[in-house]
Amino acid sequence: RPLVTVIKEWAKQNDINDSTRSTFTSYSLVLMVLHYLQILKEPVLPSLQHLYPKRFHGKNDIRTLNLSHPLEEISSESNFKGTNISSLGTLLIGFFDYYAHQYNYDTNAISIRLGRKVQRCDVIKIKHTTFWGPICIEEPFTRSNTAHSIYDERVFNSIKQKFQDAYEILSTTHDLNKLIQPPLIPTVSFIDQQQHSNEAEFFQPQL
Repeated sequence: RPLVTVIKEWAKQNDINDSTRSTFTSYSLVLMVLHYLQILKEPVLPSLQHLYPKRFHGKNDIRTLNLSHPLEEISSESNFKGTNISSLGTLLIGFFDYYAHQYNYDTNAISIRLGRKVQRCDVIKIKHTTFWGPICIEEPFTRSNTAHSIYDERVFNSIKQKFQDAYEILSTTHDLNKLIQPPLIPTVSFIDQQQHSNEAEFFQPQL
């Protein structure tokens, strides 16, 4: 939750969290965070479809799911082990590094349904090609593109530059206040803490 909160605030302050202006919806930003947390060498999050294949599968209409019904036991085929102990600060820097330098927007699509990157050409087959713009973020239940509001290449290039700028700021200063103004909450700790369960961990302005 704190990782998503910081990234959404950063996006808001950089004017890239408004679908009416050809930028991200909040939902797309959340899916980008979830995807990043799934593809780490030691993943932080699993895929719901892998953990609970009987509840979350392609034939289910998400609108008809009974959320009060208890989940089945985790699938025996799932080998997910939550062993990542990276700090929130480390994960935040990694998030910006991933989308600034590692993720290939031309060939890849984000799929939290599968818990990994997929080939852009494969997801485009599912929906009409005009629905897929410069970035492909698969909606895990409808299989549509949640980032279809981003269609202007100039705006998209500006968005990518903002990811690069954010990475440079955090990797060189380790100062969240350089990224987000004003601070979201009183400062406590940013990079040094090792348990990303500490929600206040981000907010130390200097190492």
